[in-house]
Amino acid sequence: MICEYCNQREAEAVLKQKLNGKIQIIHLCSVCANSMLLNNFFSDFSVNNIFAKNLETMPKTKKVCSKCGASFEDIVSSGRIGCSYCYDEFANEINRTIEKVHGKAVHIGKKPRSAKKISERKQLIAEYRNKLNKLVVEQEFEEAALLRDKIKMLESEGM
Repeated sequence: MICEYCNQREAEAVLKQKLNGKIQIIHLCSVCANSMLLNNFFSDFSVNNIFAKNLETMPKTKKVCSKCGASFEDIVSSGRIGCSYCYDEFANEINRTIEKVHGKAVHIGKKPRSAKKISERKQLIAEYRNKLNKLVVEQEFEEAALLRDKIKMLESEGM
């Protein structure tokens, strides 16, 4: 696709914006995107910048991780968490920053569609197994065999 701004070069970037309730999509080449300063749009979006901006409001702590020895200041300056234990050691400091950025420190998003289908399939298999057990107790073996085959089919789809 050709750049919609200069109509000369191949488009490499997509600018999507919402104006007056309408979504506009513009395809841009790298030259036009750079001239519009889009390449610097997220330049301040890094972990150390996020922590550093909120560092002033955080209580000063001399605490260090018991496993790797990293301090919270080390995490802020490097933009990296020292080890998996740092998440527990600095939970208060990290969670405050995450809450400021996202509004909450706990993920409350949607499950992927595939996960939803898997859980629905597991629930259906469980229901079928209960019915199968009742049919066996009632000695309805032909219906039980059909239900057994359905269960096997559902289980094979899940693999």
